[in-house]
Amino acid sequence: MNLSKKSNSIIIAIGEAGENIVKILDGKVNSDYLFIKRNGLIDEYSGHTIKVDVENILNPSPHMIRKVFLEFEDKLLEYIQNKKSIIIIGNLASSFGSAILPILGKSLKNHGINQVVCFVILPFSFEKLRLFRSGVSLKLLAKSIKNLVVIDNSAIQRNEIEVQIKEYYETINQAVSDIIIESINKCFPSDLNMISTNLNTKCNLGEAFIDTIASMTNRIDISDIEKCSLYLYGESTDITSVRNIMESTNFIMPHSNNDVNIIGIKKQQTRCHIIVNTGMQFISSYDPLDKLISKKNILDFEPEIAIAEEVNLKIIKNLE
Repeated sequence: MNLSKKSNSIIIAIGEAGENIVKILDGKVNSDYLFIKRNGLIDEYSGHTIKVDVENILNPSPHMIRKVFLEFEDKLLEYIQNKKSIIIIGNLASSFGSAILPILGKSLKNHGINQVVCFVILPFSFEKLRLFRSGVSLKLLAKSIKNLVVIDNSAIQRNEIEVQIKEYYETINQAVSDIIIESINKCFPSDLNMISTNLNTKCNLGEAFIDTIASMTNRIDISDIEKCSLYLYGESTDITSVRNIMESTNFIMPHSNNDVNIIGIKKQQTRCHIIVNTGMQFISSYDPLDKLISKKNILDFEPEIAIAEEVNLKIIKNLE
């Protein structure tokens, strides 16, 4: 990877998920890179790496990870200075990502850095322990970063579709990479968005569209969609198929602003990505605290980043 090339943008890869997506992007986008992860990286990345290593702790808590990360805040700001756009990629399903992403977003906001878009991956529905932490972290992240793109594993992986875990992650990474490649020289999705994609790539565009739209509606109410962007990838993309897909999109979402991007590829692999823009109620649906207690009486899961700083917490006795 050539890190000496100057660019107006920088991609911040959080953890292993972010690094795997950057491997696909390398050589395809004009951007600098910054890797933030616990373990050391190979030499070609060493000039742009923040190593958040909690020494002698096998499984550190999010509190410990954040404490170490904050020691590198000046180094982080040095890397991103003079950048016109910042793209963050992270996995909220991991304890590292859920610890780093909210505090990273808050740091950028505190320093007046607003030209940021953040891609975040959410856990599967069966990962119960991770769902709570990722939901709260997503809510905190949305307070600091306006432009969020969410990839919900539980929505994309539906019960009737069987896929190997390695193949699934490769599909998700490819979808995020495709969106970044197509957006970096144009414009990124603004406000709050959700990505859906097809898992079966050995099909035609129409079948890929049905798979993708079914995954999206598995999580989000169609009436909440404000804008829908389609990204169609195929070796042979005929006008009739594209027209039918757009007519179906306009019929399903008649009140949203819909557009299509057609990208020809040489590989015999059909891909259909859909990005939908929705309101903040989408974030609330992931936050378990919204369902449990009033917003005015929230004690955050980590005290140093309490959601409502103005809340005066009374002394709690006999709390174990």
